[in-house]
Amino acid sequence: MQQSFFYIKTELILHWGFTVRKYIMSKSRESYLAPPPTTLIGALAYGYAKIRGEPEEKNEMSTAEEIRKNIRSVNIKINTPLIHYADITRIYWYREREKMTEIDAVSIGKTFKGLNFTHDLEVVYVFDKIDDQMMKNYISAALSITRIGGSHGIVSVKKVSYGFAKKIDEHKSATYYSLWTDLLKSEISTPYLRQSVVDYRRNQIGDYSSAMYREMIYFLRLDLMKPEKPIVEIDPSKASFYEIEGGERIVIER
Repeated sequence: MQQSFFYIKTELILHWGFTVRKYIMSKSRESYLAPPPTTLIGALAYGYAKIRGEPEEKNEMSTAEEIRKNIRSVNIKINTPLIHYADITRIYWYREREKMTEIDAVSIGKTFKGLNFTHDLEVVYVFDKIDDQMMKNYISAALSITRIGGSHGIVSVKKVSYGFAKKIDEHKSATYYSLWTDLLKSEISTPYLRQSVVDYRRNQIGDYSSAMYREMIYFLRLDLMKPEKPIVEIDPSKASFYEIEGGERIVIER
């Protein structure tokens, strides 16, 4: 496995929260409690398309899918309490053929942020081999992130840092950042947030009808709603620890 990878760390402030639909085929629009990696790749893709003056989809390929192909890992630290809320929303639509309006009601899920005195999210994007120009474009794209999930999930970028993550020859270390649970060598009993999300390394962005899902663990305690930095043990045949800015460590899958 490579000794280093180029990474970008983005510190984000949520204005109120976000909506990221959990069940694609369901009428109910329940939201994930934490933004999944595919959504965070999409957030980067929006700025990437804008700085290049291109649409978000071109030649039947989205900008998010273009970026996904260069992504090695997406790791997230959650600094704020997250609160799930859903309400019943009335929806109107017009059936042109029958010349009539119909009404329905669906459950719309939202995730609100709680009280927090620092930035709410830290997202680390780790890239496979890319050239200098792509590095510059991705840095500009990270600075241009404006939303997470739906168009009303507005965010502000507080800080962007970047560099090369260096491989650490240890299989046990402390980390704040999310990882796939199947990379762990020993089980974690603490009630941290876990979500089944699309495996972005093996599935295209946007095509989720037959997507492969995996469980991701975020080190946000659900009973206390605060981040923690536990010591975790990973399977060295599946992943490695890498060190980023400030001596923090993330897990990158092989």
